[in-house]
Amino acid sequence: MPNMTIEDLNRRFKIVPTPLFTFPRDLSETPKGEPLDGDCQDYAKTVRRILKVKPWQAIVWRCWSPQNGLLPRHAVIWVKGYGWIDSTRREWRDSPAPHHRCWPVGTPFIAFVVWQVGIHLGWWPGVSLITLAAAMLGLI
Repeated sequence: MPNMTIEDLNRRFKIVPTPLFTFPRDLSETPKGEPLDGDCQDYAKTVRRILKVKPWQAIVWRCWSPQNGLLPRHAVIWVKGYGWIDSTRREWRDSPAPHHRCWPVGTPFIAFVVWQVGIHLGWWPGVSLITLAAAMLGLI
């Protein structure tokens, strides 16, 4: 179990660039002498782990940030009973400002999967990537 506190995380965490399509890391078990480097997703996952919250008690949101331009790439976490916190403004607050909420993390992927399954099952017209992949592999 993590013995790190939010205060430890805030003091030690250093933002470093990471690839856009990586899974967030939990840094709560990082030994005291080692650096705590990561991105906003790593920060959010670590906050969730430190506070030991259930999945329905915390939501990580993709946000538009002044630093990110057009794409909503920044991750900000909302935790029930605490509020909002992120890697750039490491204090609890009532809104994600100065960032602007876009969607919960994972929503575009879930929407894409539902859309593809719906096409594959014939719920609506379109080219199913599932069928296309099966045809390319010679399965159908």
